[in-house]
Amino acid sequence: MSTTSLPVPVFAPALEENHELKASRNWRKEHHRFDERSVAAVEAALACRRPLLFLGEPGLGKTQLARGAAKALSWPLVYKVVSGRTECEDLLYRFDAVARLARAQIADRTSAGGTIVPALAPGLNTPGSDVGLECRL
Repeated sequence: MSTTSLPVPVFAPALEENHELKASRNWRKEHHRFDERSVAAVEAALACRRPLLFLGEPGLGKTQLARGAAKALSWPLVYKVVSGRTECEDLLYRFDAVARLARAQIADRTSAGGTIVPALAPGLNTPGSDVGLECRL
């Protein structure tokens, strides 16, 4: 199935409303208010089926805008800092075979009634980490 046959997601957040962005491991709780320019940029990226690159000085709200757009679309946030040292290949997926094998072994042990000591497997048994293809963007 071609991706062009899929419908374009509807992005229509209320402009004068504070959208709550919940705290997570990487970010604190914040509120975001969309403006017409940022909504138009996200809508254009969705309509063209192209990624949207946010540029600007630190502290301007690039990540907050991305978090707000992801929340409004009910999509997970894929976060990547791009710098002068970033290569094209860095923006593609990476397959981590060792991490995938470790997660599969942990899942196998826990399904067999075993227990996992967190200190021996940091990050591999955290909520939301499932066994499957490991893609880091």
